[in-house]
Amino acid sequence: MLEKSSRIPAQNHIIDFDVVRTDWLGGLTHGILTFRRNPEASDREKKEAAKILANLAWNGENKAAIAAAGGIPPLVALVASGSDSAKEYAALNDQNEAAIVAAGGIPPLIALVTSGSDSAKENAVYALANLAWNDENKAAIAAAGGIPPLVALITSGSDSAKKYAAGALANLTGNSQNEAAIAAAGGIPPLVALITRGSDSAKEHAARALRNLAVNDQNGAAIAAAGGIPPLVALITSGSDSAKEHAARALGNLAVNDQNRAAIVAAGGIPPLVALITSGSDSAKERAAGAAIAAAGGIPPLVTLITSGSDSAKVYAAAALGNLARTDQNRAAIAAAGGIPPLIALVTSGSDSAKENAALALGSLATNDQNRAAIMAAGGVQAIQEMAKDGKMLVHRQVAQEALKHFPRESDSAEGGDPATKPSTIVSAEKLRGEIRTLESGNEELKAKAAEKLGTWAAVSDENRVAISREGGAEALVALLVTGSDDAKWHAARALRNLANNFEAKDVILKAGGIATLEPLVRHGKGKVKEAADEALKILSQKQETKSIQATGHGKIAEAGDKIPTGEGARVAMFSARFDGGPIEQMLSWGYDILMVTADAGQSFGDLTTKYLGRLRKENGTMIAVCTKHYGEMTASAYSSHKDRELKFALDYEEFVKVLPLKVDDTYPPEPPGGPGHAYDKEYLARGYILSVFKPSVVFLECREKSEIEIAAQIANVLQRHKVGKDGSS
Repeated sequence: MLEKSSRIPAQNHIIDFDVVRTDWLGGLTHGILTFRRNPEASDREKKEAAKILANLAWNGENKAAIAAAGGIPPLVALVASGSDSAKEYAALNDQNEAAIVAAGGIPPLIALVTSGSDSAKENAVYALANLAWNDENKAAIAAAGGIPPLVALITSGSDSAKKYAAGALANLTGNSQNEAAIAAAGGIPPLVALITRGSDSAKEHAARALRNLAVNDQNGAAIAAAGGIPPLVALITSGSDSAKEHAARALGNLAVNDQNRAAIVAAGGIPPLVALITSGSDSAKERAAGAAIAAAGGIPPLVTLITSGSDSAKVYAAAALGNLARTDQNRAAIAAAGGIPPLIALVTSGSDSAKENAALALGSLATNDQNRAAIMAAGGVQAIQEMAKDGKMLVHRQVAQEALKHFPRESDSAEGGDPATKPSTIVSAEKLRGEIRTLESGNEELKAKAAEKLGTWAAVSDENRVAISREGGAEALVALLVTGSDDAKWHAARALRNLANNFEAKDVILKAGGIATLEPLVRHGKGKVKEAADEALKILSQKQETKSIQATGHGKIAEAGDKIPTGEGARVAMFSARFDGGPIEQMLSWGYDILMVTADAGQSFGDLTTKYLGRLRKENGTMIAVCTKHYGEMTASAYSSHKDRELKFALDYEEFVKVLPLKVDDTYPPEPPGGPGHAYDKEYLARGYILSVFKPSVVFLECREKSEIEIAAQIANVLQRHKVGKDGSS
């Protein structure tokens, strides 16, 4: 039912609902007797009696007692014949729907919507909205002429009245006659206007009403004609979770019409629908997926986004295809639309989020035998295996491992699998030389394609990276950065980025002048060429020898191949959750007391967090914070609430607990989202905690582009300087 808050102003409460009362029965008896035994009572007495009953009706036991004592018929009578103020309070008693209807309560409530005071209208429409959940009541309200005054109230009522009227109309839909009556009464334009200018709750109810009305083709055309599509698209981005779901369903219903579908695309509806598939509630994801398919004209536009969209669009499109790939029909459609090759390419060369989404999509597609064979033949398994081996974050590797479960193991193929479907990880020298020759002497289009092939092969295995560099591929790619077309430069930069993950190949690129050639593209290039060049330059600019700890001046960390110093005497440390487990495994093996609450801890997540934080306080430990860009964001997840607890803990006990930030993103200190449009942090509280904990004096460790053992060694050096003394002191 509708939200019941703020029906009676606080100063009008004459009964204390929160205290166990001994006099509530007396108040109840007095109120009902005023109506039943003294029909000639003054308006003032009736008003006070109605107020008593309205207050008492907030208690569940009292509601039943009012009905049992015969209180509903006189309340209905008061709605019809009492003074304005008495009607206002009598209309609040909307409980016990069946008894209200039986006592003839619907017509006087409708009359109150038309001619009552503002407060009485609000209370009456609120009661009608709740009554309208019942199918019989839907018909009764319409038969009593209730729809036109409800439509009028959306235009002329108070904000609360508009909200409740939209809710009442939404509840009245689901009945084809009522839907026709709402449209005939001119209800569609004011509902569309309410989505643009109403309160959050009003927008939600209006979207729900339009969602149901849009099932009818004529109503759908009327919604589009009233300008309803752009505000519905906007609501998907800025509305509440429920509003987003209703808006997505409304657009899905509207998209069965070709003209409406074109209007949704023109209004920019596809990107927010695709985004909702990724980040919305489960129900919203389902609705958004259907709407996106209908609005986009099918799956091919989503496949196109993976190939040519922006980086963020690729992330969302891959997620959308992964969600759609849960049905056989969609799996076949994605393959038919050419979706498999670009998903594989995204696994090898996309952003971290894009790689994860693409790998999951390929795993879902592989539940179809033909798709599985196509993915294997195109090198998809090798790409996912490389991701499982080299992923920077634990979750990165876990996603790849999950996707690989849908493919046969190498041993399975050896024991009888079809070798034709199992491509080799290592490309032949003959193929490599052919593509490198094309880089040097082919036309512009062929050069771009050759660079793309070399980049894909370089992403698949370390053997290919070495072979390409030894055959002269690195030098040819560097030259292409100067002489090639923009498309060729883009593919060349991506290929160099992949090659640079091998020390030998990286050294060849450096000697060929890779950094000096990439720098102008980063400074003066545009779009995807600039982005790819920047990624390659970052890897090439990273020194291969390990660096000193950031800003500390305390010596040099262990080389990647050296032993990590033993953890004897070092204090306890706690990692925040959702961090790569690799460094933790490295440090545990050297005797460090490292704690981490993993994301799969389930119901024990909160208990473990509390337990570990208690140890840090008791033993003067170190809290290790993995500072992603949005670290500390407040969300609905249990993980978020415990992350907030860690930040508050660090602030409250800064005298006892050291904080060690690990910088894993370019943005530092972290900038968690917040503000008026944020669902859980409208006042930037998370950023306040971040700035309070990560003061300028707090030194961070630079962890970008570092291996697990390098990160572990850096942390070990810090913990070694924070040892436990023989007496337990620091």
